[in-house]
Amino acid sequence: MSNYDRQNPLKMSAEFLKGVGPVRAEALRTVGIHTFEDVLEVVPRRYLDRSDVRKISEINEDETVTVIGDVSFKQLIERGKKRLTVRIYDGTGILEAVWFNQPRLFSKMFHEGQTVAFSGKVGRYKYWQIIHPDFDVISDQKEPLNTGQLIPLYPSTADLKKAWISNYVFRKILFLAFKKYGHQIPETLPQSLIRQYLLFSRSDAFRQMHFPDSHEALHQVERRFKYEELFYLQLLMALRKHFYQSPAIGLKIPVNDTAFASLKNLLPFQLTGAQERVLGEIRNDVQSGLPMNRLVQGDVGSGKTAVAMLAMQMVISAGYQAAIMAPTEILAQQHFANISNLLKNSGIRVNLLIGSLSEKEKKAVHRRIAEGKVDLIVGTHALIQEKVIFENLGMVVIDEQHRFGVMQRGDLIEKGKTPHVLVMTATPIPRTLALTIYGDLDVSVIDELPPGRHPVKTFHREEDRLPLIWDFLRQHIEKGEQAYIVYPLVEESEKLDLKAATETYQHLQADVFPEVKMALIHGRQKAPEKEKIMNDFKNG
Repeated sequence: MSNYDRQNPLKMSAEFLKGVGPVRAEALRTVGIHTFEDVLEVVPRRYLDRSDVRKISEINEDETVTVIGDVSFKQLIERGKKRLTVRIYDGTGILEAVWFNQPRLFSKMFHEGQTVAFSGKVGRYKYWQIIHPDFDVISDQKEPLNTGQLIPLYPSTADLKKAWISNYVFRKILFLAFKKYGHQIPETLPQSLIRQYLLFSRSDAFRQMHFPDSHEALHQVERRFKYEELFYLQLLMALRKHFYQSPAIGLKIPVNDTAFASLKNLLPFQLTGAQERVLGEIRNDVQSGLPMNRLVQGDVGSGKTAVAMLAMQMVISAGYQAAIMAPTEILAQQHFANISNLLKNSGIRVNLLIGSLSEKEKKAVHRRIAEGKVDLIVGTHALIQEKVIFENLGMVVIDEQHRFGVMQRGDLIEKGKTPHVLVMTATPIPRTLALTIYGDLDVSVIDELPPGRHPVKTFHREEDRLPLIWDFLRQHIEKGEQAYIVYPLVEESEKLDLKAATETYQHLQADVFPEVKMALIHGRQKAPEKEKIMNDFKNG
């Protein structure tokens, strides 16, 4: 990398910025800052608002405040309990700042007569006191660095402090760099979009992020960078869709109307209008000669699985194989049971491939898939193992697609020669947002429930309402109905302030519902145990 690229100073080594040099450059490298661009992209962790500065005489205990004053006292104690004490005076009173961590290092940053700003939660000892405050040195109120209303406070580390890169020094480096190179920062958005949406230029956005004129300017900085991120996300999505839907690589599959109608007639229910509409969209895709890449969104119980099964039949009847991948073994087993039941008289050969199968069982399934003796395979991540080789994969269905990474979805798709792809989700995503997030997908919505299905009602209640919630559940259980409770953790965690299933299950069983048959299920249990619990729940 050249030290200075006249066409693009962003790629210049940070070492050659005024005020940096070899020692500070090495400290910056420890936090991933190598170039001028890296320096620019350090986002302030927060801003010190000088318009909200309080007089020391006006502050109260337990308030979080910002005060500005002159250093009137500094004491470093290095024996016993090490500490640094710095007092400032603003003409109305004294505030004391105390550091217990690395006091010698902080001591070098202050001297009497300095003007500094301290920010933090106030306590009371002999004086008003802030422990380990956020701070900034404001040596000269008239210096351009210190005339702004908002002062950025940057993340820091021990290495940066040892290299004398304080918040003030970092801002000074940025200020001098902007003064010399700010006008050379290249734009990354078309000027037409900047004018149309009244966006900051990239140079102005960086300048306002580090030297903001106002809170409104910070809002416009955020708006500019969010727009830029979404713009390039959509551009990449569009390019991927354009590449993926090249006619040269698509499978053009004529749908066998007779076989399709026969399978529909085997179903023990009538398809809804929404299901028929979505199947029509899928039919058009698989017959178009372009690879299908479609998202089907529908509430729980809307019939997504039936749509997926009929979609897979379209390619199976033409001699291809189909695969459906679910995020958990329980869900894969449910899909396998439901699909096998619906297809029992169709002649379509359905197999299950999950991690809990024995090695002997897995090898047998692998062999049948490779030999084309399986038409429809249901599975989990086990489907993307290298050992799984399809004879002729024509469609991939991915359930709860947000539970899989891009690489995992890609690994399954690469098992075939550009197979048609159908992804399903029950997450209620507004259509415009879905098109933004999944810009490379066509979106279909099953917005109609089958007869007999009732819309799901969602209520939000605070934790102090739990006794009423338990009473509500008890009333329905006494009517012969069932209930399930979902918790985010299996066991309590010191790092996460969340309720855990294990402890809550024990409490509910012993104290709340002692007369109710209860069971606990989670991902750490063995497959046979989970299967038994699910079957017991299903059978009442």
